[in-house]
Amino acid sequence: MRRVLCISPHFPPVNLPDVHRLRQTLPHLSDFGWEPVVFTVDSADVEGPKDPLLLQSVPDDVKVHRVSAFSSRLTRKVGLGNVGFRSLLQLRAAVDAYLAMHRADLIYFPTTVFTSMSLGPHWRTKFGVPFVVDLQDPWRNDYHLTLPRDQRPKKFWFDYWQKKTLEARTLPHASGLTAVSQHYIDEVMARYPTIVGRPAMELTFGFDPADHDIVERNAVANSVFAPDPETFRFVFTGVTPASMETSIRLFMQALGRASARSAKTLKAHFVGTYYHPPADPSAPPSLVRRLAQDNGIDGLVAEEKARKSHFEVLRIIKDADALLILGVQEESYSPSKLAPYLYGGRPIVSVLHEGANIIEPLEAAGRSDYVTFGHGAEDEAVVEALAAVLIRVAAGKGSTAKPPGEFLAVHSSREKTRRLCALFDQVIDVEPLC
Repeated sequence: MRRVLCISPHFPPVNLPDVHRLRQTLPHLSDFGWEPVVFTVDSADVEGPKDPLLLQSVPDDVKVHRVSAFSSRLTRKVGLGNVGFRSLLQLRAAVDAYLAMHRADLIYFPTTVFTSMSLGPHWRTKFGVPFVVDLQDPWRNDYHLTLPRDQRPKKFWFDYWQKKTLEARTLPHASGLTAVSQHYIDEVMARYPTIVGRPAMELTFGFDPADHDIVERNAVANSVFAPDPETFRFVFTGVTPASMETSIRLFMQALGRASARSAKTLKAHFVGTYYHPPADPSAPPSLVRRLAQDNGIDGLVAEEKARKSHFEVLRIIKDADALLILGVQEESYSPSKLAPYLYGGRPIVSVLHEGANIIEPLEAAGRSDYVTFGHGAEDEAVVEALAAVLIRVAAGKGSTAKPPGEFLAVHSSREKTRRLCALFDQVIDVEPLC
């Protein structure tokens, strides 16, 4: 059996979005000829929410090596709080020690802590082990360059510089790529022509029915709302970045119109909109709250800024009357929530960029309750169409059927792992040519 070292500073019980690729892959790797060994950062040294139930989904026989990280209280004095920087030396030393004593066929980086990926060339040079990176988000993201300076994030130029620099030093040496969007692969291959022709695969997020078993077995409760037959609740789960402003604004405008025309009371819940909610009570209103206020529907919108556990989110999805997918300005947007949303069997209302690659799987699953925005769409027409969708769905006329079994099988975590292992095998087979 071949062995793959999986490097991810975020790992259960840490409850951040990038843990799920690896978490849902681990139970199936050995079925396809790969033994996983995980290197991660001790959860006590990772800033962010924790969910102990996530550990129930990690097979007992998987070897997990946890390293320490420098305290963020110290590193923030020099402007560095990112766990990738804080754990870089420790991960390097731990994997160096392991590779000096043990064989590994491949290294995989299923993480959005991109800084850790910069260690790939070191291990390839020193130990001859090829590496594959997983782009769940763009590493270097040029989106904020299109915005006025006063709308760019704090410390934007340093963050952009270090990501651009480390990406350029790392990706040309990668032996393979996976990404949630083919657009990400095309973008980096255009930027680094030396990797054109190396194994690469679009690999969207899957779902694992075992997660729902954990919800039921542990009687996970919904702390956000109680189901109410008199109120129809649209639910969005996940962070709401600035790039989502257009779709949220269109939804707020449509919700106001639909509420005035619908026979039912309509309400929208936004859950887990921040990775790290601001502690300062005098901080400006969130994007969701500001847009709700701007459109005069503050009373129709509830927001829970703090992230909920993965399993409570699954319970919330089950309790929702309808689910929301709100897209960003980029066509490559591929939300990790799509598979669990489809599996949940609830109506899904989507507001998407006209070129979003998520449209194809929605249509394949028979989910046509969506509207699109883009270069040729007038806001007024989009809002009116969306209001009609909201009214129709609230009246019980939205699509609720689960996708056919073959569709679910293709999007299961087991099938995603099978495809991933096929890419791993391909990397090993062609590595001498790279």
